[in-house]
Amino acid sequence: MERLGMWFTVGSKEAQTTPPQDSINARAAGDRNSRWVIWVDTKDDESVYSWINFANRVAGNDTAPNVCIAMAISRAEKCNEEKRLRRRLWQDFVSPTDSRVIAERHCRQSGRSRLHTELKCALIAKLAGTNLSEADLMSKGKLSGLLDTNKFDHKLIWAAQVSVLFPLVDRERRRILKQYHDHWDLPHDRFEGQKIYNLDEFEIGDMCIQAYKKPILKLELKRLRWLRQVRNELAHYKVISWGSLMSPVALEIADFRK
Repeated sequence: MERLGMWFTVGSKEAQTTPPQDSINARAAGDRNSRWVIWVDTKDDESVYSWINFANRVAGNDTAPNVCIAMAISRAEKCNEEKRLRRRLWQDFVSPTDSRVIAERHCRQSGRSRLHTELKCALIAKLAGTNLSEADLMSKGKLSGLLDTNKFDHKLIWAAQVSVLFPLVDRERRRILKQYHDHWDLPHDRFEGQKIYNLDEFEIGDMCIQAYKKPILKLELKRLRWLRQVRNELAHYKVISWGSLMSPVALEIADFRK
C-alpha cells in the first residue's frame, strides 16, 4: 500500500557529504512505494542542485521513491530551476500552510482533540512560517511550549490565538444566548445609555451584567467572565497564558490538554 507524506530533513553536513540516493536508501529501507518530501536545509548551492537533479532523474521511475524537494522560496528562486521541474519541486508553494499541514498530521496521529489541533496548528503556522524542518520539530513538542513569549514572538503567538480563541468565544456566546433564550431581558440598557433590542446584539459584557442579577443565569457567570477576560485581553494584544487555558472554568469550555 502506498504511504503518503513521508518526511525528513537533510541537514547541511549530510547534503554536502552524502549523495541523495544514499540518503534515501538509508531511510527507505527498501520501501519503493513511499512519497517522500525532503527539506534540504543547506546554503550550499551545489548540494541543493544535486538534490534537484536527483528529483528530476527519478521522476516517473517506478523503481525509485517518488521525491519532492522542499526549500525556502528564496533558495528555490536562487536555484532558478527549469519550468519542467516545477511540478517536482515545492519551490513556489512553501508557505505557512505547509507548516500547518505537518502539524495537523502529528496531531491526528496523536489523537488530539479538534480545539487542541486548531490552536497548535495555528501557532506552528505562525511561528515556523516556511521553515518546514522547524514545523516538524514543533509538532512533536507540547502545546504549552508554543505559548512561551520568552522564546517566541509575542505578536505571532497572539495572532495565532486570535484565529482560534475569538471564534471559540463567539460560539460560546451564541450557545449561552440560545440555551437561556427566554431569560434575557429586552431591551437591555448599557452603561453609556444605548438600548439593545435584539438578542443577537448581546455582547459578553451585556450577558455578564444580566447573569449577575438572575439566579438561573448565574450558573454561567464564571464561564462568561472567563470568556470576557479572553476577549478583552486579546483585544488589547495580550497573549492568553497556558495557566489561563488550564483554569477549571476554562476546561469546562474547552479542554486543550486532550
